[in-house]
Amino acid sequence: MRKRTSKRIPVSLEAELISSDMSFPVIIGNISKNGVYILISTEKTSIYFKEGTKFKLKFQTPFGERFTLHCETKWLTGFFSNSLVKGIGLEIISPSNEYKKFYQTMHYKVRNEIAYNAIAVIGMACYYPGASDLKSLWENILARRCQFRKIPDQRLPLSEYYDPDPDAPDKTYASRAAVIDGFEFNWIKCGIPKAVVDSSDITHWLALEVALKALED
Repeated sequence: MRKRTSKRIPVSLEAELISSDMSFPVIIGNISKNGVYILISTEKTSIYFKEGTKFKLKFQTPFGERFTLHCETKWLTGFFSNSLVKGIGLEIISPSNEYKKFYQTMHYKVRNEIAYNAIAVIGMACYYPGASDLKSLWENILARRCQFRKIPDQRLPLSEYYDPDPDAPDKTYASRAAVIDGFEFNWIKCGIPKAVVDSSDITHWLALEVALKALED
């Protein structure tokens, strides 16, 4: 794969991908000086995408300009074989000066948004090993406390899975870790059924709990 020579710019534009006498709706995720990244539903296409396949890509910019780009498939994203969406990298064949101007306009727009848009920190929260809130975390930092310890048996029974040999099959040579203890999600307060909580990964509820604390801060 050729090395990218320009920055990708996120755009999220509706477009039409044309091959022979067929056309398909796609979304342009981002653009570069000589390339386009698109998302296409595999339910709506019978085209077999492979490197070198040529297409025409038609779209309208937020400024009202209309483009028809002649493109060639360069790569496909590694989605699962049964995925309903494909991500495809297209190389633009001989980009026009008008397209290059559009790319530069979007480049400056994104750069200015990053440089001048103000960010307000309205709240903070955390949940780390040995620190369920910001105060405890800061105290641990100042005291230089290390939260790594022997892995608790309820997390991983080392008597069954530990082996100092890194090449031992179905074993781990790690015996210490920084783990979070005592977290309990308040499903009643959040109005989430207990059955849903029990059937989901606890990290989802940990993330929600921290987000709620940040909003309350």
